[in-house]
Amino acid sequence: MSLDEQPASLDVSMIWEAKQLSSGYSEMEGQIAGIDLRIESGERVALMGHEKSGRALLLRTLAGLRPLRGGELKIFEEETSILPYWSDWDEIIRPEKRRKMGVCLEREGLLSNVTAREGMEMLFRFKYGDHSEKLREGATRVVNQLAVRFGIEAALDMRPYAMTSAQRRLVGLARAFLSKPSVLVLENPSEGIGNLNRKRLLQVFEEICSAPDRTLLVSTDDWMLAATFCPRWVVMDEGRIVFDGTAKDFLKTDNPLAGQINGLMERNEIVERYLGKTA
Repeated sequence: MSLDEQPASLDVSMIWEAKQLSSGYSEMEGQIAGIDLRIESGERVALMGHEKSGRALLLRTLAGLRPLRGGELKIFEEETSILPYWSDWDEIIRPEKRRKMGVCLEREGLLSNVTAREGMEMLFRFKYGDHSEKLREGATRVVNQLAVRFGIEAALDMRPYAMTSAQRRLVGLARAFLSKPSVLVLENPSEGIGNLNRKRLLQVFEEICSAPDRTLLVSTDDWMLAATFCPRWVVMDEGRIVFDGTAKDFLKTDNPLAGQINGLMERNEIVERYLGKTA
C-alpha cells in the first residue's frame, strides 16, 4: 500500500451536499445554522475561521460525528436523518460508506491502554468487521507500511502518554489512511507537529493530492498549508459561511482573518510561491 496509490473506489460524484444545515449539542459547544455547501469528489477544500467560528462543528457534522438539528445533509449522496444526540455514529453513515472516509481530529482519540500498533491494527479490523488470521496479517502489513511513510516506526510500540505531541499527531494521521480512503477529513494536521516533522507532513500532503479522485477537507489555522494544497477555501464566522472561493480572492476581502494573513505575508518573502498554486 502507498499513499499515492488510487484510493478505494467511490461510486458517487458528490461527497457532501448541505442545505440550510444546522447542528450543535448546546450553547457550550456552539451551533452552526443556515449552511449551504456542496463538495464534489476530487475537490480539496480548506475550512478556515477563528477558534469559535463553527468550523470544528461543521467538520464533525460532515464527518458524521454530529447529528443534524435541522436542514438537509447528504453524505455520499445519501440523505442523513435528524437523530437523537446519543445515536450511534453508524446510524449517520453506513459502515461500508464510512470505510471510504479517513478522519483525524485535533484530539487524535488514541487508545490510552494499548500501543500505537495495537490500536491501529484493532481499528483496521473494526473497519472491515473481520478478525480472521488473514486480515490480522494484512493489518500488520498496512500498519508497517504507514509507519515508514509517516516516520512513526519508533512510536509503534509506545502508548500515547509516552509519545511526543508530534508522534501522537503523526500516528493519528496515519490511522486516517488505514482503509485507503477516498475522502480525508483532517483537523489541524500541522498542529504540534514541529519544524522537524513538517517536511514529512508536506510530503504526505503532496501524495494525498496526487490521486485525482481523492477528496480532501482540512480544517486548519495553517494558511500556508491551506494555500499550498487547497484551491478552494470555505471561511466561517459565528456559525455561518462568510466566504467560499479561492485563497487569492479571500485575501482581497475585508475579513479580519484576511487582514491577519496579509500582514504575515508582508513579512514573509517566500509566500508568493505558495499562493501562486491557488490561482
